[in-house]
Amino acid sequence: MRRLPEETFLSIKFIERSTGGRGNGRTKLVSFNDALELIMVLPGKMAKEMRVKFADIIKRYLAGDASLVKEVQANAASSHPIAQMARESLAADVSPEDKALEDRKRKLELDLMESEAAQKRLHIHRERFEFIKSLSPNGVVDDQVRMVFKDSILNAVRNDSGQALSAPDPSMQPLCLSSVATELGLRFSSDNLKAIGKKVKAAYVAAYGTPPGKHEGFVEGAPRMINLYTKRDKAMVEKAMREFQAQRCEGGHGRTLVQLWKL
Repeated sequence: MRRLPEETFLSIKFIERSTGGRGNGRTKLVSFNDALELIMVLPGKMAKEMRVKFADIIKRYLAGDASLVKEVQANAASSHPIAQMARESLAADVSPEDKALEDRKRKLELDLMESEAAQKRLHIHRERFEFIKSLSPNGVVDDQVRMVFKDSILNAVRNDSGQALSAPDPSMQPLCLSSVATELGLRFSSDNLKAIGKKVKAAYVAAYGTPPGKHEGFVEGAPRMINLYTKRDKAMVEKAMREFQAQRCEGGHGRTLVQLWKL
């Protein structure tokens, strides 16, 4: 080994250690990886026999010899010192720097996949919006549809940025005037509901300083653009209906009294 030239095997790969005990001197040690390299350049019969075995393993690997699979699996479970040293050496081959680099590479790959998925989701939202737009009167999408798509897209953006998804705001769900009347146990004609709608709109403008949005709804069997109210405005709608009902009752009692007086 002392005669090995530096270009064949670096001498710094040898580590001298004392073996301990009386009469024992210092001996040279090498790592498992360096021992395999050393066998490739050592003279002598034993080194030559090992190189023949290595050549056979390489040939079988290149040929795709399936019997290597069982041998590899056996080595993975073997408690033989050489198998154990090989496994430890293999695990130590991955330096902290290499592992950090691999982790960063993996994260970049995942970020790219998530970005592509986000772009795909936005593309789907856009296609759906355009389809609904094509079904809308004169190609104009009502405020209700815009609210739904806005909430859906904002949730998608929050999800892509790692923020917690927000649950749909129940107060922003569309409100039907006739449904509110049914809940209150009141019955109104279509003309009554139109009158109530005017009261609700006035109250809405007074509360928010802007008229309500519009959405497509069925009025007397035909699709029309009507004012958009949400559950946030339910108290406002109920108040308008109760006031209208009270006025209607007062007007009804007055007519009844007039009719009785005439009799």
